[in-house]
Amino acid sequence: MLVTYYSMLLAWTCNAFFDSFGGDNFWAQEKVTGQEAKGYFFNEIIGMSTLGEDLRPTRMMWKNVGYSFLTWVIIYLCVAFGLKWTGRITYFTMGLPIVLLFVFLGRAVTLEGAQDGIDVYIRDSNWEVLTERPSVWSAAVAQIFFSLGITFGIMTAYGSFCKPNEPAFMNSCVVAISNCMFSFIAGFAVFATLGHLALLEGKDVSELEYASFGLVFGSWPVALGTLPGGEHWIRLLFIMLFLLGIDSAFSFMEAFLAVLHDTRGMGKIDRRVLSGVITGNVRLLTRSCT
Repeated sequence: MLVTYYSMLLAWTCNAFFDSFGGDNFWAQEKVTGQEAKGYFFNEIIGMSTLGEDLRPTRMMWKNVGYSFLTWVIIYLCVAFGLKWTGRITYFTMGLPIVLLFVFLGRAVTLEGAQDGIDVYIRDSNWEVLTERPSVWSAAVAQIFFSLGITFGIMTAYGSFCKPNEPAFMNSCVVAISNCMFSFIAGFAVFATLGHLALLEGKDVSELEYASFGLVFGSWPVALGTLPGGEHWIRLLFIMLFLLGIDSAFSFMEAFLAVLHDTRGMGKIDRRVLSGVITGNVRLLTRSCT
């Protein structure tokens, strides 16, 4: 079920990416606020403008149906041809976002007002909440568990393909530290860019949205749109989001496939056939849920 959630997020990201090539790139328009961009994403990209007064859909969003199909085709191609090809694809889907992150970071820290955003991220953070609200620790641990895919079977599936003499402890430390460092560095890129947007809009950084959809489809792309060649920066952001999402999506599928291949009844079924049956059925489930 979690893969159906990721697939729709990826479909919306595809829709936003290709929408940015239209004659009227909403995110790159002058004087567009993050809140307006977020509203555009919900109403036009997701299609909430098609809801009736009873909040029921009144028509099909065929673009999202098509992009959902495209997403599932890509997921299938990522897992259907064996672990060797999946590993090669993973080098790209994780490697390119890392490169793009440092590109965003390098550009962001040179912007006027970037320091104000970084101060909000690091210096002005309320560190006292760590002692005043112990529940923050459990929420943080839950987020890290989710981002690492612990208990989803992903690490177990990939680990089962390792050689018996692999340094499991060292590998687990590298994965965990790399994941945390990526998130930490991404924070500098995000808040430095938001600091620039806050300066342009004459607001405090804390007044901007920097969480969930309000960040990735609102404040951040709007901030990037203010740069020279902003539409290209926005497209790079959507590419990075898609690659990170597709990597998670096909990893969930790989965990499921590994379990099926370990069973007696399905162990001899060709991987391409089994992958096609699974992705096809889950795609139908995704469509029925939307």
